[in-house]
Parts: sequence; C-alpha cells; structure tokens
Amino acid sequence: MFKQSIVAFVLLVLASSLLHAHDRAITGVVTKVDRRNIEVKSGQTTSTVALDSRTTYRKWTIGKLTQQDRDSRFEDLKIGSRVRIDLTEDEPVTAKAVWLVQSFFKETEYVHLKNSAR
Repeated sequence: MFKQSIVAFVLLVLASSLLHAHDRAITGVVTKVDRRNIEVKSGQTTSTVALDSRTTYRKWTIGKLTQQDRDSRFEDLKIGSRVRIDLTEDEPVTAKAVWLVQSFFKETEYVHLKNSAR
C-alpha cells in the first residue's frame, strides 16, 4: 500500500509539472489598451500582447469561491486593471483569454481581515 501511494504521488507530481510547463501566461497591470493590443507591466517588465477576434474576456473574482459571474467584455479593461493573459500556442504574442482579476473584498475589508488574522 505504501509503495502504491508513493508511485501515485510521483506520477501526480510529474503530470502537474508537465501541464504547468505548457502554461503560457502573462500576469500584471494594464498600462495601455486598445482594440488591437494590450500592454501589461509585471515587475520591471512590460509586455505587449495582440488582441484579435478569437480573444475571450473573463472575470476572476478573488475571495468569492461560488456563484461568480465570469463573463466580461473588452470594455471592462481599464488602465490600472489587474489581468492574467493566457497566450495562444501558435502565436506567443496573441491573447487567447484575458482574465480581469478583481477582489471580492473592498480595500477596507481586506485590511480589516489582514489585521484580524495576526
């Protein structure tokens, strides 16, 4: 039983690392956006990614686990928005999906929760 558990664990780690190796995404803050391109700053790096008719727009609300409305539109993107951009496999500079990252908590609620956790 112990050997089977070890083998299952090793296979799980290998499978997750292989899947993670193909993860092509950019995460950061929008610095410029128009219908054809989005510019995202992540740390000291700024990346420009092309947008096209195949690009989908989704919402990801942090802190809300259920009943999320994930639909979003291009018009929801604004300078200063936090995003995660999934890139296409064949065109590394073209966005497959743009995830608009939002917080479920208001800033004051987040500070209160953070302070009460100490």
